[in-house]
Amino acid sequence: SAVGDVWLIGNANEEGAGLRDIKSTTIAEVSNYCQIFRTPVGITETARNTQGWVKENDFDYQRRKKGIEHYVDIERTFIFGKKGIITSGTHPKRFTSGILGRIATYATANVDTESEFDSWLESLFAHGNTEKYLFASASVVSMINGWAKGKLQVVNPTKAYGLRIVTYDSPHGTLHIIKHPLLIGTTYGNYAVGLDMEALTYRYLTNRDTKLMTNRQNPGEDSQVDEYLTECGLQMEQEQRHAIMSVGAL
Repeated sequence: SAVGDVWLIGNANEEGAGLRDIKSTTIAEVSNYCQIFRTPVGITETARNTQGWVKENDFDYQRRKKGIEHYVDIERTFIFGKKGIITSGTHPKRFTSGILGRIATYATANVDTESEFDSWLESLFAHGNTEKYLFASASVVSMINGWAKGKLQVVNPTKAYGLRIVTYDSPHGTLHIIKHPLLIGTTYGNYAVGLDMEALTYRYLTNRDTKLMTNRQNPGEDSQVDEYLTECGLQMEQEQRHAIMSVGAL
């Protein structure tokens, strides 16, 4: 005869029975690499000591600008990066894997309506926390705003690290929506990724978190060269706790 779904609801034991067999969860190890990020900034000593018409000298401006670029490079890699290693050179070159290449279980294309979005949320909240973050392109944010205005609440930016965060309360869980400036272009301009932040960890090699290394110029050069240097990677646990969606094709 046909058998439907079988549910494991618990265990039953006879009187006076001994211990049951011990069963443990096997942890599946997933590896990633730390990637070396380097961003140099330099200026001649003449230019560094010349007073301009701005409040900060040019070198301070360039150093601040390059610091921002350094962090953008890391964030971009944490989104789009692919794990890899090149050993053909004098020393290995490693590449850290980003989130898009590691989320496979819940990746849904053509999410164009509120009903389809709710179905996608069901997948996003199937595992992990009931409070997650959606990093979305401008087109996805506009789409959600179009049919969910009555369900959206703006979080006070002063309490959210300067970010404008909109909260969407659904029966499946609470979703904090953030417009992400790096999700642009023909393909990724239609993307959004839902993340369980407790399952993501920033990892860096000992003594290799972001530092500004000063005076990196060659001896005898009449200039100053500094460099931002980071050796880091992204740890993702249980990719089923995250999900990807797109308005069009993935």
